[in-house]
Amino acid sequence: MFSKQIVVAAAITYFCWWMPPIAADTIILKSGGQIEGQLLNPGESPRQHFIVATQLGGKVTLAANQVRKILSKTSVQQQYELLAGRMHDTVDDHWKMAEWCLQNDLLSKRQLHLQRVLEIDPNHVESRKALGFHHIQGKWTRPKEWMQNQGYVYYKSRWLTQQDFDRLQQREQAEFAAKQCRRQIKMWRGWIGGRLDQKAREKMRAVNDVKAAPAFAGLLEKEKDNGLKRLYIDVLSDLGGPQAIAALIRCSLQDPSEAIRDRCLVELVRHRSPVVMSSFIKTLNHKDNKLVNRAAAGLAQMTDMSAALPLINALETEHKYIVQQQSGGINPTFGTGGGGLNVGGGPKLVKHKRRNEEVLVALVELTGMNFSFDRQRWLNWYGSRQAPADVNLRRDL
Repeated sequence: MFSKQIVVAAAITYFCWWMPPIAADTIILKSGGQIEGQLLNPGESPRQHFIVATQLGGKVTLAANQVRKILSKTSVQQQYELLAGRMHDTVDDHWKMAEWCLQNDLLSKRQLHLQRVLEIDPNHVESRKALGFHHIQGKWTRPKEWMQNQGYVYYKSRWLTQQDFDRLQQREQAEFAAKQCRRQIKMWRGWIGGRLDQKAREKMRAVNDVKAAPAFAGLLEKEKDNGLKRLYIDVLSDLGGPQAIAALIRCSLQDPSEAIRDRCLVELVRHRSPVVMSSFIKTLNHKDNKLVNRAAAGLAQMTDMSAALPLINALETEHKYIVQQQSGGINPTFGTGGGGLNVGGGPKLVKHKRRNEEVLVALVELTGMNFSFDRQRWLNWYGSRQAPADVNLRRDL
């Protein structure tokens, strides 16, 4: 049995019996026409004429100003024209030409021959497969068409349901709008301190699109000027929404200025968002003792009794510190969690329990009771407030 390569070679041999010389060049004329042939004076310089040998055996001489450009064909293109000129409009000849085109990297030509095969014989299996068709449920179809018929959308190299595509589009549109907001608000920030200072502040205060919240949140995080921070806080509070509230929570916990943290708390209390309570309660377990106490101060402002038990469990918290010791000595160590004495050299991990004053203040303000740092008495009191009998109030059991 002949291999595919032998069959193609045989096809070429069949096609290649005598033909007139194939045109190697296409001369595009300024008048709009073109001439196929062989340019006989390609190296003439300066160019005065174009002398072309035509396919019919004649010779044409053109003035240089008559020619717009010359398109030269590769040897493979010339060979293709030679073969194509001798083939018949049959399934067999088009299939052989498609295989030859594949071997010679003429992929667009190959597509034309494969498509012609299917026009003659719609059930030609090899051509169907070569063009990416699959036989699905009794029909020849491309995977892309099948997926589209099932309601899927091809977007950014993956298939999505229509619902997922719509959601993704909405998110991308929102991200684009937010990006535009950031660019504009950043420009206004650049006006601050210059002749357009007042105009910039007015424009910022006039913003009422919630999509601007991430831009103002970014400014609030990086700003050094407390006056501008207060402006951003006011704008974020007016905008509302999850991103604005999240920015105010972060600022109320992390800003170095107590006045700014308090300003954020005022706005958060005004919003009364459940997210605020859950964020502060979660922060009671933070590894940074400063944040534990700031979260407690925030909970005191919220005056919500659901914070009582988390505050009781945060009266005393354990924190870890890395301390540096000098070799061979006894060195005092200090951190936000207190101090101690350590012997030896090199860094050492130290655990230390801290009593949290702000947590106790929050509990007293919230409950009207004061059992100091006696956690068990606090738990007993809390348990007496109609707690179900099977609830274990002790965090450490």
